[in-house]
Amino acid sequence: MSTVVKAFILRQLMDQTIIEEALKAMNINYKKIDNNIVVNNYISIEILKTGSKLKYRTTEFWNNLNINQFIADLTEIYTKILDERIQKLKFEELKIKEKTYFEKVEEEEKKREQLEIERERIRLEAIKRKEEAELKKQIEEKTELLKKKAMQLGYQIKEEVHGNEKVLVLVRR
Repeated sequence: MSTVVKAFILRQLMDQTIIEEALKAMNINYKKIDNNIVVNNYISIEILKTGSKLKYRTTEFWNNLNINQFIADLTEIYTKILDERIQKLKFEELKIKEKTYFEKVEEEEKKREQLEIERERIRLEAIKRKEEAELKKQIEEKTELLKKKAMQLGYQIKEEVHGNEKVLVLVRR
């Protein structure tokens, strides 16, 4: 397998932080020099990734390191780490969706409760108006009854208003 082909294999491994995590998981010592990751002072991940300096050389081993196996292991671990990150992001997205769903449900519940409270308030106000009207009717009926009785006894009833109260005063005719 030529280095150029290996370079194309590694070209998909674009996230350098994940490459570093994969190398740590493989227990491989590396140095970071500028944008290059140098493994065992022989393999530059950046060079393998771009294939710029090695061109068409076919190299199977560098200092007792099987290049093909190294690239296969690195690709496998890189993919595994990438999948874990994707799963973590999906889980976080799901948590956010769940949170927004519950917030939406809670908001709808509050709106429903407010509507229920408003309906109850309107119902109670209607009952209050009805009771006030019945009480006013009863007072008027009793007032008329008292006026008739007073007339029969020779008295006249005069209505006087004191503040919020209506007072009936008996006056002799």
